[in-house]
Amino acid sequence: MKSFPDYYPARPRKVPADLTEPSPAYRRQINLFGFSLLLFFLLYFGLILLFVVGIVYCATTPGVGQNDSWNILRWILAGALTIPVIILIKNLFHKEKRRRGYEVEIFPEDHPKLFRFVECVCEETGAPKPDRILINFEVNAAASSGAVSLASLFKSPERSLYLGLGLINVLNMTEFKALLAHEFGHFSQQSMKSGPFVRLAMQVIINILHGTKFGLDKVMEAIFIFVVKLQLALSREMEFHADLVSVSVTGSDAVAHLLFKCYWADTCLQQTIADMDTAREHQLYSRDIFGHQRRAGTYLRERKKDPNGQTARAARGTRSHLSALST
Repeated sequence: MKSFPDYYPARPRKVPADLTEPSPAYRRQINLFGFSLLLFFLLYFGLILLFVVGIVYCATTPGVGQNDSWNILRWILAGALTIPVIILIKNLFHKEKRRRGYEVEIFPEDHPKLFRFVECVCEETGAPKPDRILINFEVNAAASSGAVSLASLFKSPERSLYLGLGLINVLNMTEFKALLAHEFGHFSQQSMKSGPFVRLAMQVIINILHGTKFGLDKVMEAIFIFVVKLQLALSREMEFHADLVSVSVTGSDAVAHLLFKCYWADTCLQQTIADMDTAREHQLYSRDIFGHQRRAGTYLRERKKDPNGQTARAARGTRSHLSALST
């Protein structure tokens, strides 16, 4: 194992060896959801096969006599059945286009310490390294795959790590490590190889349904609702497991602090936006919104007489920012 740099937080001692082992509930949800995905694809390809059989039957079953009306009708039916076959096959290769956002890609030569930090987290969690790292202004972070299609089930898609500076701006190094470990935890489930597969398969199904534009889309969506219910139960177990991966390399305190700071970061950023809007009315502008975010934290603590920022969550109501720990 490579030595870690001095700015990289050490992992906790006496971590149970089986802490990140998938629970029985996780394994059960994986198997159940994987079975439902198999049924979905069997139905999908079964429909294609059924239409193809209908086309072959119409094309190879002539009527009695040359002027029999069936000779005309069978070619009309064959043509009509060809349309859904083309659409169903086309949807297998449909890719959901990514919307262009405010993300900016960063590179190792410009931020060597950050990339070394990410490598260390990947090494500790056993996760593959992201192919790209992008930053934006949000109070959020995510590890996601690129555009997927049916071919993605047979090859690894591009993995991207999104880092929101609005969140990172309020974290210490241990909390930042906890954030990355959670994100990479979704890819480091080595003892459950089907985990990443079912996530990818779910994206493929969504892309297929988005491309379906004829009567069968209602039928497929009805089946998809059942699959989604199973996926939600599985997603909950996967989040719990990713949390355990994070705890295994940072301890439980860092994860709890990270969750709370999601609310605090958003409260400070919202205050900053309000301040910048007021400044704009006076023709005043800034090049460093995140510097103002830190100052907003000091201002909020003083105004609320709350040096630790404990009222941040109440100030934001019940709005959830657990998307900071999404995939």
